Amino acid sequence: MIEMIEESTREYEDFLISHPRGTLFQSGLWRGVKAAWGWRAILYRRDGIITASMAILIRHIPGTPWKLFYSPRGPVYDEGDFTALSALTQAVRVLGQRERACLLKLDPDVLISDEAFQRSMQQLGYRLLPETWAFERIQPQHLARIDLRDLDQAAVLRGMKQKTRYN
Repeated sequence: MIEMIEESTREYEDFLISHPRGTLFQSGLWRGVKAAWGWRAILYRRDGIITASMAILIRHIPGTPWKLFYSPRGPVYDEGDFTALSALTQAVRVLGQRERACLLKLDPDVLISDEAFQRSMQQLGYRLLPETWAFERIQPQHLARIDLRDLDQAAVLRGMKQKTRYN
């Protein structure tokens, strides 16, 4: 079942926190950072529980009647769940027609080598950009993750160069 929300909920935030692909960029909290953008989240429920989602930032394109949809690091879904990806895609198409969106930009949190994901997205009508080391993308295509949860924050900051801490 698909549900559209215009305000984040505790249930949605808990889903993002607990999901391996959940990220701040998909959170309703990111809406506060991107205050000039509208925000919606599409939730996919299985047996009443959120199992996939796609947060959408919405921006009017000046001088046109059109809007741009952007889902940073979205969608959030379980690997291989084509049913959820398909349902989210259909829901974003409906929202796009209602909001007059001319483009949906995704920066999914997947490995570049995930060919099954690429095939699934192409079957759903998405066009994939070629791999590049240039900076044409909104989010970096390549990134590293370091788990800092069990580290002392003061020690981590002391280990950084001053300019790194400043920025």
